[in-house]
Amino acid sequence: MSGEPEDVQARIARLLRQQGAQVRPEPPTPSPAELRERELIAAEFERIRAQPAPDLLAAARLARRRDQLTGYDRDLTLLCFARTLAERDPVRAGAVAEHIANDQTRGYTLAVIARPDHRATPADPAPAESATQRDPSVVNLSWAATALARSDPERSRAFADRAEALAREITDTEEMDRALPGVAEAVARTNPGRAEEIALTIPDETRRHAALNRIVGALVEFDPDRAEVTARRHLPPEKRSFALMRVALAIAETDPERALALARELTGPRHHALPLAAVARTLAPADPVRATAIAREIHDATQRAVALTALAGLGVPGSNELLVEALSIASWTIPLAAVPIPVFEALLAELTQPAP
Repeated sequence: MSGEPEDVQARIARLLRQQGAQVRPEPPTPSPAELRERELIAAEFERIRAQPAPDLLAAARLARRRDQLTGYDRDLTLLCFARTLAERDPVRAGAVAEHIANDQTRGYTLAVIARPDHRATPADPAPAESATQRDPSVVNLSWAATALARSDPERSRAFADRAEALAREITDTEEMDRALPGVAEAVARTNPGRAEEIALTIPDETRRHAALNRIVGALVEFDPDRAEVTARRHLPPEKRSFALMRVALAIAETDPERALALARELTGPRHHALPLAAVARTLAPADPVRATAIAREIHDATQRAVALTALAGLGVPGSNELLVEALSIASWTIPLAAVPIPVFEALLAELTQPAP
């Protein structure tokens, strides 16, 4: 181990991965007693799932017991509870965070609770334009072009042209190759053909593919059809999965059948999981049975649990059964946002009560 202290955000990311937010690491070889315990837990899950009205609280306790066998971090679990609680009761969420023993994790959790959500705020081009006046660099000119693409396409195009011209003046080939992907992304919003031409002039294959992926990311906001064409025309099959995932996510609400077809084409656990989950959410109000079947197509257990939890959060019929299924296959913290409040409160009380 390095003597350097682990950055708190790196620690949180590592712990989240371990508790199932992404992919669990390989656990140590279990002892015979642990194997027997896991078998008993799996059998008990089967019994709960076979009930006409599955006991969600019992399933959550069982999942917690299972997770304790393979690595359990109480502080991270409290973080998950606090984050879930923050939207409806930030004061209580802060009180939950105070139970976290590690000072850095507690501070991080309190910051997460207090942080306002800016996702719905429209982009303001003013800071980008101001930056170009202070420093008319390739980066700032590309930023201004991107910020103005919706509100003022003509000025966006002018900034993009200036960014490309400046990038082409760079004499160091390596530095030029680093600058051009950002230029291509900025140009894509007003002139996708030209953006592709810029990307294709980049000799380094990795940077060329990165530029094309950035073009696709820009195009999905405006023209997902063109984004798909760009991905298929210029990226080799083994490199286009991420780009097509972005297209599928962009059209999941407006054209779920096409998004579904794209998702089924993709390889990689997250590349197909995210659009399948988005399509399932779109279809759930009209056809919850089909939506559930689509969510169950997700290969990765953690991502499948996330998708099933999202459907339960929409209130589809059989929500408790979906939550029990999610608990049976992935971290017990994943379904917290969708469990009924009495179950959430019971679990939280058990977690925060003083040890006897």
